[in-house]
Amino acid sequence: MYLGIDIGSLYLGLVALDERGAVARTVYRRHHGEPARVLAELLRDVDPARVRAVVRTGAGGRELDVGGVYIDAVVALVEGVRRLVPEARNILYIGGGSFSLTRLDEQGRYRTCTTNSACASGTGAFLDQQALRLEIPPEELADRAMRFQGRPPTVATRCAVFAKSDMIHLQQQGYATDAIAAGLCEGLGRSTVDGLLGGRALRHKTAVVGGVARNRVVVHAAHEKLGCEIEVPDEPELAGAFGAAHHAQACGRTPPLDKRGLEDPGRTGREQAGYLRPPLALKLSDYPRFESHTYYVDERGNEVALMTPRTGRVPVTMGIDIGSTSTKAALLDMDQRTVAWVYRKTAGDPIGAVQKIFAALRELEARAGLTWDVRGVGTTGSGRKMIQAVIGADLALNEITAHARAAVFLDPEVDTIIELGGQDAKFTQLQNGVVYNSVMNYVCAAGTGSFIEEQALKLGVPIDRYADFAMGVECPQTSDRCTVYMERDLDLLLARGWSKQAAAASVLHSVRDNYLNKVVGGLYIGQHVCFQGATARNRALVAAFEAELGVPIRVSPYCHVTGAMGMCLLLHERFRGETSFKGLEFADEQVSVAYETCELCPNRCHLTIIHAGDRTVAWGLKCGRDYESNKPAVRKSPGYASLRARERAWVGPGSSEGAGPRVGVPRSLGTYGTWPLWRTFFQELDCRPILSGPSSEAVLGEGTALTTAEYCAPVFMSLGHVRRLLEEDKADYLFVPHLIRADNPHGFTDAHFCCYVQAHPGVIRSLEGVDVGDKLLSPIVQFPLGERYVVDRLQEAMGRPLGKDRDAVRAAYRAGREAQEAFEARSRQLGQEALAGLDPKRELGIVLVGRPYNTLDPGLSLDLPRKIAEMGYTVLYLDQLPLDYGPVCAAHPNMYWYYGQQILAAAEYIARQDHLFGVFFTSFMCGPDSYILTYFKEIMGRAEKPYIVLQFDGHGADAGYLTRIEAALESFHAWRGVPHPAQIREAQTVAQAAPAGD
Repeated sequence: MYLGIDIGSLYLGLVALDERGAVARTVYRRHHGEPARVLAELLRDVDPARVRAVVRTGAGGRELDVGGVYIDAVVALVEGVRRLVPEARNILYIGGGSFSLTRLDEQGRYRTCTTNSACASGTGAFLDQQALRLEIPPEELADRAMRFQGRPPTVATRCAVFAKSDMIHLQQQGYATDAIAAGLCEGLGRSTVDGLLGGRALRHKTAVVGGVARNRVVVHAAHEKLGCEIEVPDEPELAGAFGAAHHAQACGRTPPLDKRGLEDPGRTGREQAGYLRPPLALKLSDYPRFESHTYYVDERGNEVALMTPRTGRVPVTMGIDIGSTSTKAALLDMDQRTVAWVYRKTAGDPIGAVQKIFAALRELEARAGLTWDVRGVGTTGSGRKMIQAVIGADLALNEITAHARAAVFLDPEVDTIIELGGQDAKFTQLQNGVVYNSVMNYVCAAGTGSFIEEQALKLGVPIDRYADFAMGVECPQTSDRCTVYMERDLDLLLARGWSKQAAAASVLHSVRDNYLNKVVGGLYIGQHVCFQGATARNRALVAAFEAELGVPIRVSPYCHVTGAMGMCLLLHERFRGETSFKGLEFADEQVSVAYETCELCPNRCHLTIIHAGDRTVAWGLKCGRDYESNKPAVRKSPGYASLRARERAWVGPGSSEGAGPRVGVPRSLGTYGTWPLWRTFFQELDCRPILSGPSSEAVLGEGTALTTAEYCAPVFMSLGHVRRLLEEDKADYLFVPHLIRADNPHGFTDAHFCCYVQAHPGVIRSLEGVDVGDKLLSPIVQFPLGERYVVDRLQEAMGRPLGKDRDAVRAAYRAGREAQEAFEARSRQLGQEALAGLDPKRELGIVLVGRPYNTLDPGLSLDLPRKIAEMGYTVLYLDQLPLDYGPVCAAHPNMYWYYGQQILAAAEYIARQDHLFGVFFTSFMCGPDSYILTYFKEIMGRAEKPYIVLQFDGHGADAGYLTRIEAALESFHAWRGVPHPAQIREAQTVAQAAPAGD
């Protein structure tokens, strides 16, 4: 007998082959974290003497002491699929704790393998977790999804916390469980393929295996995304075990089967746990008592508190924080004392949540015998602008600024803010009461409050008793990677006999570690730490942070409403005049919501139309037009004039009308720094240079689909431009040089371009399905080696194809260098003029710092430079500054990255100019920027100036980035002490309206 044993994160698979290689036995069983016990049961009646060979595989196969040999899971899958689906050239595996795509060559041999990240979205464990949330046994989920007919609703499958939120909202909207199950399964099928391919095409037959391959809805959705022929073999969940068994047969003999370690593992669950965490206790922190004069929870689910007795008319400002999971209101009197607060769940209905809060405030009026005299209203949070428009709020600001203002009010020495919300998390750094950096989670919600609430429910612990339940007990170390893995570890702890208290404490350690690893990363955490958000009401979680950080953690009695409190404080500072607030009567208004798409311009804005009483509010108009107008508004942005003129100079005059070939140049990577040179070069050679069109999400998608390799977004975008130049623009040639080094007149050891820029022609030649052949012109360009070297390389690569001799190439190159130098001089001149037009005492300038293809490509930067200018700021690119490389060269003589030199020289210039501030644009996976950023931050730190770093991956909307930009602009103004553009315009309007003096 030959045994193949596949031990996954959730299930154990076993395949036994007889002497002839025929299948004698197959088993697939969930092991609940105890694979040794389950395997011992399966092998109880097996005589080891009859087993010739044993091969183990899977995530748990290496550690299990059962004899035989171990092989890698991918090797086992390839062997299994070779037997089950011989024609397959791709293997899509979707298992309990992982998923992967393995590609084979024409002979069925291994080529490459791509696996999921530390996130469990897209795995069987993720599906099982969501099935239980729907109160469906996991084994019935596929059947329930199959029952639904029609188009299912969309369920977010990028994170378990977000999926939970979507499912709750869909249930509230009346969707049937079968419909939600179908949406969940379809979403997982699509997101799994997206996660592995990122939109890239897949050719040849694909075998779909793993436990999730038994879910026909998931497989159908994956099939649609793959766009190629697929096959699901019989018993797809056993593909790895089949491969292991056939490998055992091929081995003939292995070390014998040894069941002794299975029958007596010899270690208890506590011994297996290894490192134990000490009991949670608050030793350094002074935790508050959450007291109020009146506190109750009303029938609408509002928490309501009146802090001190009040009667009669009470003048107040009101702040409202509309978050993804909760909505809060705080009322402060004219002496900035907190009078009352209300806290409730948003439940996917921000307008309804605000109406319920207003109803609660009116009921409090009746209970306490008072009348609210609301002098101003401010909104913050993700729903701030929509709610501002609906209720007539006087001020709307981002939540980072609001939370920071409250934190400084509560503790003037605060230098670090930890903020954990229901589904998001932020980390904010302050200096002298001013925010200088803030980061937030984008995809993973494992380190947030929703997960803690869910585990409290699972453990049967009321959330308000969770802290007492988890304090004072030691617990084992658990995963901090993802809610699915964290929950799996929790199940395992309980199965091994750990107490619920220990499990509850482990959850808090995992949430803390997830936050510190994924949100904070390596950022500096100060000595005055403020913990904000409703999760700070869990003192055991506060104790977990204290234990790890070793500093006191400041928690305010108003930690759960600090965003709303911050808006009240900001109203006191910024708002003057009569309020436009519609009143608490909004609680009674009939509100209806409709959706439509505006067709007046290419933006195609998706609008939310809100009818409240006799008012109609349209939300989502990017151009800023009135909803009643039938013409798109034209936004004026004088602050973008310098960049716009620079862009015109960069693009230059149109292509020549010569009879020469059409030479396509991708609008990407090195082209952003050298286009004037190459445009002129080809025109001088009587060629017609074609610059590819503007970048877009479609171009990025096309580039991503061309390769399975992992690159930064600018490389993928460039590949999309290459495809369009060849297939749509019908270029005769494609010009992509090996840009190796730039000129280096400043004394650095070297001046290299990025390695992907240097090797980009090689990447293009390696693309499947793109045959560039002799069309690709890719000379090696090293500018510091001089004109003769560069001309020789240009002649070698392009002289014969273009029919030009060396003299013509040299003359064209000289003209190109002159054009490049003229453009660079023009850019500096435009910058000088813009800087001269700034009033340093009243205005701020924003400098875009970063590689030009990260910063100046609207398709990658989400056009954020223009959007910053539209907020009323002059925006410049770093090459428009009068840069001095001396200080950078003295401090970092071995800064051999060309753009790194420019970035740090710009940082030094910004640090010396009080009215200029830096916005650093970079991309995920940019190796050079990962440490250039460190030096940039050091320079800003020496000047004690705030800054912002924006990191892009080519996906996502601009909302999160704009929130951070708005917060950064607030910090810049606070640091410099100058009014905002809106405040300047308001003052000018008031002055113009005032009567003339004598």
